Amino acid sequence: MSKDSMFVNQSEDHELNYLLKKYGLSESKENRKKLKDLLPPYTKTEDANELIKKNLANFDAKK
Repeated sequence: MSKDSMFVNQSEDHELNYLLKKYGLSESKENRKKLKDLLPPYTKTEDANELIKKNLANFDAKK
């Protein structure tokens, strides 16, 4: 895995959308903001996955 793919690029909507979609969550602007607020800077993808799982109730599900 290359170094850049180890981390979530929080300035790229498509990366945030990928994580949201992976858990059946809406890829909305509001959910992206919630995700950005949840993730500390330089978050590894595997750590982001765990944080999302622990906070699923805070996100809007895909409609």
